Amino acid sequence: ICTCVFVDKYLIKTCISCYVDCVLEIKLYFFFLTIQLVQTCLLNVEILLLQDWIDQLPEEILGNILSRMAMKEAARTSILSRRWRNLWKVYGSHLDFDASETMRLMFDGVKERHIEAPKYRDWVNQVLDSHEGSSLERLRIAFDLGGSYIYATAVDKWIDFAIVKRVQRLEVDLTAAAGCYTCSDSVYTFPSWLLDLPSDFPSFDRLTVLCLKSVSITEEDLAYFLSTCPFLEQLTVENSSSLQNFRVSGQSLKLKHLEIGYCQKLQNVEVSAASLVSFKYAGPRINICLIEVPELALVSFSNQYCEKFIINSPSSLYLSRLEKLELDLRFTVISFNSFCIFIYVLLVCLCFLNCSLVLVCF
Repeated sequence: ICTCVFVDKYLIKTCISCYVDCVLEIKLYFFFLTIQLVQTCLLNVEILLLQDWIDQLPEEILGNILSRMAMKEAARTSILSRRWRNLWKVYGSHLDFDASETMRLMFDGVKERHIEAPKYRDWVNQVLDSHEGSSLERLRIAFDLGGSYIYATAVDKWIDFAIVKRVQRLEVDLTAAAGCYTCSDSVYTFPSWLLDLPSDFPSFDRLTVLCLKSVSITEEDLAYFLSTCPFLEQLTVENSSSLQNFRVSGQSLKLKHLEIGYCQKLQNVEVSAASLVSFKYAGPRINICLIEVPELALVSFSNQYCEKFIINSPSSLYLSRLEKLELDLRFTVISFNSFCIFIYVLLVCLCFLNCSLVLVCF
């Protein structure tokens, strides 16, 4: 009997102990839950107060805030309040139609171009049609539209929109998802007729950056940009199927960065620009003449042209002023004689010039 009583007492004590532990755990749970609820409420109050404070700001300040935001972030502000609903359409000035994730899935074969290209076109059209601002800082188009002649009318409309909004940065990149620069069906022809508008029409007079990839453009059209865009500082042209000769010159040029790549028909490039700081070229062996480039600090060559540069480098007068020389030799086959000259150039850069040499071999 005593043993049974002892066991009963032990069981009772054990049950009481478990009960106390459970009560404590429940109390602690509700305690921490209460703290979280209080913190959430305080955070919501802070957000509401901050939102109310922002809503009281003058529209000019709100517009300045939105003009500094990327397109997607500016569009998200439309959910804050009724006042914000249409503000981004007026003040959003950075229109970057980035679809890199879709392009990656197209490259991997997960998505198909003939399905995604119409979606991209409709997306751009919808945003541009709703834009109510008078000016634009940046317009970036970057997508593989495949047979771009099918979408030529749409791209013409986008470039015309950039002219009307007096865009400062225009980037049109229609490079194939596979990154192939020899796919002729990915090339779109720049609408020259948009450059022949009367003088009282909007123009590219505020343009500072022009980037055209897989866009066929003529020497005459590029000359137009160089002569009529007084603030143009950066020019990039890649995979232009119609460009054969390119000449950059002019006393009033403010061009600082020039990049040319993979223009298969290009034969001659002549550059005379007092403000030019960097020059990059990638592609076949052509004639490149850099004249009157006192500020040139960076030169970069890649692809087949590297061997020709190595052979001609001892006579390149601008080398003495360079700060950095980049040579991408990954797709270059160099003869023994060229290799010997290359060693000479390497020693000259290291020993006699204030120029750092960057080599990419693998």
